Amino acid sequence: MLAAPPLGAPIDTSHDQAVGRWKVASRRKCVGEHLTVWRPVVRTHAGDHESKDPPLKWRATCKAAPKSGDVTMLFKPLPDPNDPNLKHFLWADETIVVCGRASRVSYRRHIAPLSLKLVRSGSEYYNVHGFPETVSPGEFLVTNAGQPYESSIDADTMVDSVSVFFSPGDVQDAARLRLSDAQLIDEPDAPSAPFEFPAVKRRASDALSQQAGAISTMRDAPRLAREEFSTRLLMTLIEHERACARVQEGIAALRAATRGELYRRCLIGHAYIDALFETDISLGDIAKAAGLSRAHFLRCFSACFGQSPYQALRQRRLQRAGELLRAGRGTVTEVALAVGYSNFSAFARAFKSVYGVSPSFFAQMPEALPMISGVSVSDAAENCAR
Repeated sequence: MLAAPPLGAPIDTSHDQAVGRWKVASRRKCVGEHLTVWRPVVRTHAGDHESKDPPLKWRATCKAAPKSGDVTMLFKPLPDPNDPNLKHFLWADETIVVCGRASRVSYRRHIAPLSLKLVRSGSEYYNVHGFPETVSPGEFLVTNAGQPYESSIDADTMVDSVSVFFSPGDVQDAARLRLSDAQLIDEPDAPSAPFEFPAVKRRASDALSQQAGAISTMRDAPRLAREEFSTRLLMTLIEHERACARVQEGIAALRAATRGELYRRCLIGHAYIDALFETDISLGDIAKAAGLSRAHFLRCFSACFGQSPYQALRQRRLQRAGELLRAGRGTVTEVALAVGYSNFSAFARAFKSVYGVSPSFFAQMPEALPMISGVSVSDAAENCAR
């Protein structure tokens, strides 16, 4: 298995040099390879933009919305990936919504305020914990303030990307909701520790999906409507996380803070499985990504999700195999290899144990048979919490 570039490694963007980022190809088996980039190209609704030389800035024809003292939710286009002032583009006293369409664009590792990542169409790749995660419609990812990450889009068609960068004031205010009403009455601006998200891809709840779909309607809304929307969106994210975090109770740790940290690391391990299920990953690989020893990770993971890492991997592979067979994307043997099975007999036995029929029969009559549910991080947490 190819090793991932180290987190925080310096990135050389000089001409004819490999860029230290994940290769986002159509086949995930390329994960970890370095991609030589000659000239960055960004395709937007305004046309293609190609820099003459890497040191020169890429220029988009669309302009950012002007700042105004009456605006508390700014809408901006996708930023220039070569802009050295990218940090200043994202950090502000207001909540910033960055939205736009592109087919190929890559942003090197950087930090930003607490932010919500969404896509309306297509897929966008994020690398937060040292491995790539694909965010598609119906999913979301939250990165914490000051947490380094990189992102990219590499598609044949336009991808509609949306990111909401919450203002530090809104984040601090939302964190106070964990305090009692009595405390907030006595001291409305009481200090409170920031809310920490696991920063892995999740499946959006109905409430979050509904709010995410309404983001674009806020572009010309009055100031009060924008303030309310930004606050409610942030509160929905926090409530979504609290609902999924009920599985922490299964972890054998006395302190709540310790249970929360172990839960976060188990989520990272589960996200690692979901991202790299097609490859030959080991327990050591997953535990290392989660920052735990193998035995400790195995115990905590099983307590969190009610299944072992191997069971999660097996279910994810079979779920994907069912999707490919139903879509007619390859023969049974090709599908088995595509989802990580090198032994066809083992694949056939595992598939029949879950679906009740052989893979070949399933491929012939896909619509008549139910699919097994996916095993995203959100699904695993919610199922265990019920």
